[in-house]
Amino acid sequence: MALEDWDDLRLVLAVAAHKTLTATATVLGVDQSTVTRRLRACEDRCGVKLFDRLRGGIELTPAGKAFVRAASEVEERLFALERELSAETSELSPVRVTLSTPLAALWIDDFVQLARTRPELRLELEVGDAFRDLNRREADVALRRAKNPPEYLVGRRLSEMAEALYGAPGLLELPLDQLPWVGWEPDLEGSALEVARREFSPRQSFTLYANSLLVLLDAARKGHTAIRLACAIGDADPGLVRLTEPVMSDTPLWVLTHPDLRGSPSVKLVMEFITTLVKSNTDALLGRR
Repeated sequence: MALEDWDDLRLVLAVAAHKTLTATATVLGVDQSTVTRRLRACEDRCGVKLFDRLRGGIELTPAGKAFVRAASEVEERLFALERELSAETSELSPVRVTLSTPLAALWIDDFVQLARTRPELRLELEVGDAFRDLNRREADVALRRAKNPPEYLVGRRLSEMAEALYGAPGLLELPLDQLPWVGWEPDLEGSALEVARREFSPRQSFTLYANSLLVLLDAARKGHTAIRLACAIGDADPGLVRLTEPVMSDTPLWVLTHPDLRGSPSVKLVMEFITTLVKSNTDALLGRR
């Protein structure tokens, strides 16, 4: 077996994780033909077939499974070394913070101010609803809502969060059981919107589904749907009003990092900043106004 470099390992791990060449190409930021060509070249260098191409995707061969096990061990050692080196330096190093789109929009002014006052700190915001794995250095700090965060992370529970049903002012004229609904597509059964629809409007159905929170928020502002939001988010939106009284959510807000990084000066600075930021917004987070 003759591997070219670390890119061979990373490519196979990505294909194994995402199951299709199209999804892998999207994650790696290349086109599908590039993934196909690189994967074929990797298999040629290894002298074995790593994947079976099937109609619904691709599956690991026995040799591929062995390759992935070994590559995962190598990857974890590299990530551990990277975390150790980041924690050992006394200088401020880049910090990537993962947080949801609503929280990023709510507190973007504060993060910009931090970046301006500490120019030696390169702050990166990884914004979105997708889970980012701190163990794999996909982010360094997570500002995340969770009932029970992963045991391999360290941090602190920052605040409870109140939630309410929101919509355009015109929806105040409708009974709750007659509200219109647009659904959240990726997790139909377990999404907050599905739970809210069942609770308040069980006889209503979703008119359509979307997989973008920005689209759902815009639909809510235009009166096309009710939406369940954290009060800190909903109350800050001038196009939305509360349709119900707030209730406390069972998913509080946490700030988290990997244990190997808690000694890093830059990570400590960012976590302390986030802690102070959340404390200064306690009333909004608890739905007090």
